[in-house]
Amino acid sequence: MFDTGRELRSQGVEFDAAASEFLEMIGTFGELHPLLRGPAVLAMWRMAELSPPGQVVEPAVWSARHMAAGAEGLSFIPLGRHGRQVWTGFGSPEDRLAAHLIAVHEGAQEARTLILSIRAWCEQARAVTAGIKGDNAARVVAVLASRPLVSAMELEVQAAISRPTAERMLKRLTNLGLTREVTGHRRFRLWTIAGRE
Repeated sequence: MFDTGRELRSQGVEFDAAASEFLEMIGTFGELHPLLRGPAVLAMWRMAELSPPGQVVEPAVWSARHMAAGAEGLSFIPLGRHGRQVWTGFGSPEDRLAAHLIAVHEGAQEARTLILSIRAWCEQARAVTAGIKGDNAARVVAVLASRPLVSAMELEVQAAISRPTAERMLKRLTNLGLTREVTGHRRFRLWTIAGRE
């Protein structure tokens, strides 16, 4: 095995023992407020050393999902770009908790703004495509609104339309200024709604 210069996580029996201890510890967090569960889970993950130092995706997902436990309609609490300070932050527990709560607030505000912009785009897209016969346009709009990036192949499956129809609809919506292609390639292209960064 070659050296990549990165530490690897523990494996086998050692990992199973650390994971078991982690799960046992977070099982005791039931009385904590959901917003406090997130940083507690993050701290426990780090102490259990379930990921190499500097790897933040897995603990961030665990943290975000635990904060949403019991929240109807949410599978995680969005922190967005503000979460980076929390996932890699250090300092006193008070400072980390303050940074965490700021990230929750900012992430929620950002998520709300994004949802409202997607809702406005949907209304505009429905109005602009109202003259297109059939319900293909409405199905394509629904798929585009539900995903940040969409390929023609994914659109074919999710909207239950043929590949040529998916490609024609993407071209038509792009010509109408409703979508844009983001890769600039001839193959493996991806589209997003216009206005989404």
